[in-house]
Amino acid sequence: MEARRIFKIYPTISKELFLKLVPIKEACGINLYPESFKEILANTSYPACIALEEKDQILGFLSILEISKEEVQIYPMVDPNYQRQGIGTSLIAKALEELKKENPNLRLLLPVDDTNALGLSFAESLSYQKKDRELAMNLRAKKRKLKKNYHFHIPPKIKITRVDGRNLKARLYLGGRLLGGCQFTYFNEDLKGFVCINHVLIKKEERNRGYAFYLLSKSMAFLANKDKDCQFILHLKESNGPAKKLYENLGFTSLESISYYEL
Repeated sequence: MEARRIFKIYPTISKELFLKLVPIKEACGINLYPESFKEILANTSYPACIALEEKDQILGFLSILEISKEEVQIYPMVDPNYQRQGIGTSLIAKALEELKKENPNLRLLLPVDDTNALGLSFAESLSYQKKDRELAMNLRAKKRKLKKNYHFHIPPKIKITRVDGRNLKARLYLGGRLLGGCQFTYFNEDLKGFVCINHVLIKKEERNRGYAFYLLSKSMAFLANKDKDCQFILHLKESNGPAKKLYENLGFTSLESISYYEL
């Protein structure tokens, strides 16, 4: 009798399951934040993982990372011994089915490292729409060496507040007037480990005065003081030269270029 392949949906990732998934990830050569892999799987209000199994053996799985209530990123990985059997396609179809139950308007993005020829070929073969191309950058808190390239007669003030379990907002004020702000999103609710920088915005009339550098450097120093091993990560459009220069001045280094496909 032929063994039956079944989908299993895991709301969270146990240590036992995690140890089963890691060899597949490593065999696939997945390099997107390898150290944060368990955190990515474990912190989402959606199912953390969907796996296709045969006799308790995991042939492939798809992890889910919640970016917002309107958008998730998916990471399908298939054991090399079972590739080219339609497993990746079936995992994505199952993810679409399950995730759209809760939110029919949910956007699913498939990130692919631009050096991953197999992944790019897979995405394009399924006619997914190429949404964007971004550069991933990171900075470890304990390796921060910032240049103080800001000079203000009256330094702005920064107010950092916790929005919810994993999100912090930093706002920049001068004389009670809001100049801009940014958001920090942690992978863990204990506010330790990996933290993503997003939604950095300075009012148009206040730009090119060093406020973005000041806001980020001071806010990051505050967060790093609370967790000296935290690691800051971010994505930005590859064509955004000014933003890339800003983050390089802050000490960030490029990890990889990533293409995003929308399902």
